[in-house]
Amino acid sequence: MDLASSMQIVTVLHRHEDGFHTFTSPEIPGLYMVVTSDDLQGAYRDLPRALEKLIFADSGKRVRVEPAQTYDAYLKSRPDSHLAVTHHYQISKAA
Repeated sequence: MDLASSMQIVTVLHRHEDGFHTFTSPEIPGLYMVVTSDDLQGAYRDLPRALEKLIFADSGKRVRVEPAQTYDAYLKSRPDSHLAVTHHYQISKAA
């Protein structure tokens, strides 16, 4: 998938275990972000920039990444279990 060519949706898997939040993506193999439990909002804020950098490193193209939902909606969608949760981010060409 050429994430930089047009608007795309990228899947990010979020797993919470042993006091850490781990974020990975089947479409972005280099994404492996780990943060402590008390910094989930910071991770949510920083994750789009990490995705932009990885896509640029892979494709040489600058893109803009935005969460497909608000932080509050993100929190409500998280189950109490340690199962991985799927979230989506919109990818578009950078201006």
